[in-house]
Amino acid sequence: IFNALLTAPVNLYYDITPSGKIMNVLSNEMGIIDYKLSEHIAKTILETRAIIQELYFASLLGGITLIALPLIFIILIKLQNLVLNTSRDLRRLESSLASKNLS
Repeated sequence: IFNALLTAPVNLYYDITPSGKIMNVLSNEMGIIDYKLSEHIAKTILETRAIIQELYFASLLGGITLIALPLIFIILIKLQNLVLNTSRDLRRLESSLASKNLS
């Protein structure tokens, strides 16, 4: 969003868009980065450890479970991308609705 704001033409964006809306969008994005980054890093480390443990136990049980793991990972990655895109769109919608109050 920050790069889009920097490259936006003045007469088409800054003259039309209220400054309160721009500030609200930027403050929401910075709030997400500031407050949730450490939480997400910790969750990522814990989930990575859990995945490694599960792979170890699956290899102990037998080779057939290891054959299905790549398919499961592909499905989970596609699901994760879908959820991330949806949550990103919801955050943008929420910030655009909240910015109407500031301008």
